[in-house]
This record gives sequence, structure tokens and C-alpha cells, in this order.
Amino acid sequence: MRDLVTDDEVFVQAQMLRGAGPFTVIIVEGDSDSRTLDDHISHQSARLVPSKSKTAAIKAARLAERHGVDRIIALLDADFDSRLGTVEVNDLVAYTENYDLEADVFFLPRVAEKLVSAFVDEEVLSRVFAKPYKESAVASIIRAAGIVGKIRLSSVVDELGLSLRGLPFGSFISRSGDFDVDKLARIILSRSPNAQIELDQISLLVTELIETYNEDQSLCCGHDLACAMSALFGAWGSRMSSEFAENCIRLALSDGELPKLKIYHKINSIASRWNGLIWRIDLLSE
Repeated sequence: MRDLVTDDEVFVQAQMLRGAGPFTVIIVEGDSDSRTLDDHISHQSARLVPSKSKTAAIKAARLAERHGVDRIIALLDADFDSRLGTVEVNDLVAYTENYDLEADVFFLPRVAEKLVSAFVDEEVLSRVFAKPYKESAVASIIRAAGIVGKIRLSSVVDELGLSLRGLPFGSFISRSGDFDVDKLARIILSRSPNAQIELDQISLLVTELIETYNEDQSLCCGHDLACAMSALFGAWGSRMSSEFAENCIRLALSDGELPKLKIYHKINSIASRWNGLIWRIDLLSE
């Protein structure tokens, strides 16, 4: 055990939890994932361990596989891994279906529409969109997050050094979901000290990516969806912070919705090797 401590603290923490009881340990990338899943796991038989990074979670899963340790599963965000050829091949790893866990929840059937209904007056939407109003509002949120995701992917692939973390969506998006390209380009450049392209090139890039955007929801990360939701809800008369929007997305995951997530089934499939029971809903149904 001592040689493993220097190798990976997350793996050691998971080992300690396994030793404390008959627990399956789910290693997640961060605290946000823990908050999303904590109400849904069976605390009698499972525990969550935030690893603080994908790299640490992968290292822990590799150590568990190398040493033949069961009852450890790593839940990873899909991010752009499949596009970049960096998918981790490991029998103890489960990936989200969409970019990350919050995006998985957001894209569950009817969840986004319910969020719009809960916070936005349909009469306001009727002055912005054609029917169906709620579906059009949701499409605007997805489009905004997807375009930002496409810019992020382009920056990664082409090594442009652009930083898109925490963009103030309300500063460059209209109530109908249209982008102010020049303003967005200036914001991106101001946040990107290592940018490899100039302002006019960023504007051209953003324009091209908007024109070629094809409604690909896999580009949308949960944080961008929450930021777009916050900005557009505010434009539609319901102000909220992006943190509140993100929390609303997490809380939209009920026990009844849980089996609609592919990670529910993937994690159950892995845990079946040691007859592990992970979810509270499965405990209650026994």
C-alpha cells in the first residue's frame, strides 16, 4: 500500500473507503458531479470520491485495473475525447453520453422544456419566437452553448490558445439567441493571453463556426448550457445567476429520470461483476 500512496492519492482514498465497508466507490471528476449524484446513490453500498481532475480519475482507474482491485469505478466526462482520439479504454471506466454529466441531465427528455416553463412566462416567449415557444427557447439555449463549444473545439484542435471559460453570455447574445460576433471576439481575446490569432481572425473564425453550426448537442458542456440559460432567461424577464441555473439543471435529475441516463446502465454493468448495488432507486425496488 505504501508505494501506491505516492502514485495516486485518489486511488488510496478509494481503497480506504472500500476497506471501511462493502462499498463500491465511484470516482467522479469534481464536486459538481458529486452534488448531482449524491442524492441518487445508495449510501449503504456506494460512495462518491471527487478526484478534482480527469487525469487523477483516469490514474486511479488504471491503478485499480493494474492491481486487480474491484469495487472502484471512474465516471468520466466525455468532453471531446472521441473527437480527439483520447478515449480511455478501461473496463472500470464509464463515460457520460454527452459532454459532461450536467449536459446529460439537461438533454434528458423534457427536462429543458420544464426548466423554461418553471421560470419564463410563455407570453414573453411568444413575442420573441414562433410556435412552439418553449421548444424554440430551448433550441436557442442549445445553439448558444453549442456554438461556444464549437469555438472551444476549434481552439483545441488548431492550438489557437483561446480561453472560453466563464464567458459572459449576456454580453454578446440577444434575447432571440443571435450573437454579436465582434463583441464576442473582443471578449475572447481579452481572456486569452496565449492567443495565437488576432482579433480580426477570431471574428472570422466565430462567423464561420456560427454559419456552419449543425445543432450538434455533443459540443455543449453543462457550464455553457447554464450560462446560456442564465443569460437568455434574464433577457426573457427571469434573472438568475449561472450558478443558480447550473443547480437547477442538477436538481432536475430525479430518481425516476435516472434510468434514462446511459451512465446509470453502464455503471450497473460494471458493478454487476461484484454484485454491487449503486443506486438508491434499485435499493428501494428490492
